[in-house]
Amino acid sequence: MNKNKVIGLLLVLTLAAAASVYARGAQDSGGPKLKEITVWTNDGHNKSDYEAAVAAFNAPDGPGPKAGIKLTYTVYGGDFWNAIDLAAGAGELPYIYKSNQRLSQHVQQEIVLPYEELPGYSGKINRYKSYQLEGVTVFEGKTYALDVMGTAYSSMVYNKELLAKAGFSAPPKSWAEFEQVVIAESKVSPGKTYGMAIPLKYPNFHENFIERVVAPSIGKYWWDFTAGKFVFSEYTEFFDMIQRITRGGGMYPGLETLDDDTFRAQFAEGNIGFILCSPSYNVGVLYDQFPAKIEWGVAPIPVKDPAKSYNPSTGGASYYSINVSAKKDGVLQEVQTVLDYLTNDDLIASMFTTGKNVPLLADVAAKAKPSPRAQWNDLAQYNAGAVIRPTRAEYVVTTEGDTIYNAFSKIILGSAAPGPTLQELDRRYNAAFEQAVSRGQIKREKFIDPNVEQLFKK
Repeated sequence: MNKNKVIGLLLVLTLAAAASVYARGAQDSGGPKLKEITVWTNDGHNKSDYEAAVAAFNAPDGPGPKAGIKLTYTVYGGDFWNAIDLAAGAGELPYIYKSNQRLSQHVQQEIVLPYEELPGYSGKINRYKSYQLEGVTVFEGKTYALDVMGTAYSSMVYNKELLAKAGFSAPPKSWAEFEQVVIAESKVSPGKTYGMAIPLKYPNFHENFIERVVAPSIGKYWWDFTAGKFVFSEYTEFFDMIQRITRGGGMYPGLETLDDDTFRAQFAEGNIGFILCSPSYNVGVLYDQFPAKIEWGVAPIPVKDPAKSYNPSTGGASYYSINVSAKKDGVLQEVQTVLDYLTNDDLIASMFTTGKNVPLLADVAAKAKPSPRAQWNDLAQYNAGAVIRPTRAEYVVTTEGDTIYNAFSKIILGSAAPGPTLQELDRRYNAAFEQAVSRGQIKREKFIDPNVEQLFKK
């Protein structure tokens, strides 16, 4: 382990120890003996909502002390996944944690517990069954994560003031218009304002800022569920546009060092014209985490041809998983109590009203009052018909050469030509998929579902 990782691990363990000491101190002061249930997440957009809920849970007359529980809820920033990796390696994961990008790996490592082992939880599992996907939250028929809130990827946010200064009265609807606008915005205040950015330091940039942007233009993800093959080459025209925008001066500089938080902070300051696409949680971010200093709005994602567009994309928000230590430590009932509290209908509905998350269940959404944040209500309107992304084949195949993340990065930075690079991705990833099928490592039928492309059609 290198020096930086050692320091990081020591920091994680020190924080965990400090929290444990604090909890013991509270219990040794004459109060009731409480079992501490720890929760980690990186959801800064709804931090204030959950902190208020946690405070109410831990209040002297709240449900926590009555159940003998102290809830410790920690929100990380950009270092979250490093903290998760270090804690997993050291056996120091919290009892409950957001597992989105690590769940498959943690299932294989047998460090997460199926929800089916929680006492009396079958009702909630069944209630959300239609939103639990094999290979995403369910593995071999067992539920290893539960999500109750959706994230809409159906729109972009834009700087109204910068748009007007660049000479435009409405946000762009087509790729051609978008290219024209972002280059014009970079000339409003040269060296300060830019039309767009793509945060290449953000681990999911290739999905959130590329795949979900292109999907409404081609009516599919980069895995075609009807044909059963990778179709990266269908992104060629989009990347051609991105390279023209960069050459025209419309792209924010230093993308290789730009993470998502810095990107959103720059937008909030008024230095970037568009976040394309903008996950729904950015509404909360731009009100609470990085309060926007400019007037901003929400609009549908521009498409290649407005006369032939498709439904947008959507997805789960936070996949809460349970560390196996909960069973070893005999706190499964306490963990269930905390999970029930953090995912109760009223709390989830309230987060639609505050403009933080979209409830997955229609009956929960029906309880929610409209949000006072106009951008949120606009976003919810644009999300109609959005398609949930199933598990794709790249999660279960391995191939030599550049990953999707690396290949896209090279194209965006201008060191690789879009056409040949994407064709090579198709060749390598499709070959790896066929090889995995022929070896019996995966079953082809698990990745064939023509209904996905049908859902994209309006």
